[in-house]
Amino acid sequence: MLLRCAALIASVMVTLPSAVCADTQIGLQGLAISGHHFENTNNVAGTGAGAFFEITQRWKMLRVHLEGIPVVDTTRAQSNRYGALTQNFGLFNGVVSVPVERRGHIWAGIGTGLVAQRTPQYNFPYIGRNQVNSSRLAGTRYELRGSWRTQNARFFETSIDVQPHMRGPDYLNVSVAGVALQRSKGEDARMIDISSDYGIVRGHVEYALGVRWVNFSSNFTGGGAADRNVGFGPTFEVRYSL
Repeated sequence: MLLRCAALIASVMVTLPSAVCADTQIGLQGLAISGHHFENTNNVAGTGAGAFFEITQRWKMLRVHLEGIPVVDTTRAQSNRYGALTQNFGLFNGVVSVPVERRGHIWAGIGTGLVAQRTPQYNFPYIGRNQVNSSRLAGTRYELRGSWRTQNARFFETSIDVQPHMRGPDYLNVSVAGVALQRSKGEDARMIDISSDYGIVRGHVEYALGVRWVNFSSNFTGGGAADRNVGFGPTFEVRYSL
C-alpha cells in the first residue's frame, strides 16, 4: 500500500506542469511527547521525542505533503508489570489536498499513513518469560487543513487527520528458558492526529511552534483489544523554501 501511494503521488507530480508559482519546502518538525499506553490491567506512562522529516510541494490548486519518522528507539516508559520499556516506532504519512473554499484557507486531502512499532515486554507474567510485540499497520488518511497568513509575516495553521481503517499483521515472539515461540494475528486500528502551529516567516525560512495530539487504538481481527496509545506534546518546526 505504501509503495502504491508513493507511486501515485509521484505520477501526479510528474504529470503536472512546472509552473513558476510552484513552491517546494523541506522541513523538520521536532516533537516531544508524553502519553499513556492503556490495557485492561496495566497502564504504562512514558515520554519520547522524535523528528518528522517533511517535503511539501504546492501549486495554486494542489498540495502534496510527505512526512515521516524513521524507525528508532523513541520512547521510555515504566510499567509495574513489565519494568522499564523502550519502544521502537516509525511513521510515514502522504497526503494530496486541494482547496475547498474560494480564498484558499481551507484544504481537504486524501492519502495514506503507515505506523510500525516494536515493544519488548520483559519478565511477563513471571521472571524468565520475555515477549516482543511488533506490528505494521497502514490505511487511507483523510485530512482537513486550515492555513491563515498575515501581511506582517505571521501565520497560523491547524489540521485534523483521520485514519478510520488501518490494517496489518501483529507479531508476538515469546522466549521461555531459551525456547522461542511465535504467532501472528491480523490487527485493525484507527488513528486521529490533530495539530496546530503559529509561526513567523524570515526570508526563505519559516519557524513555527505548536502542539500535536495523537490517539491510536487497535483490535485483533475477530475481536479483542490489541493496543491503545494517547499522546500529546509540543512541536517546533523549521521549513526552508527552495
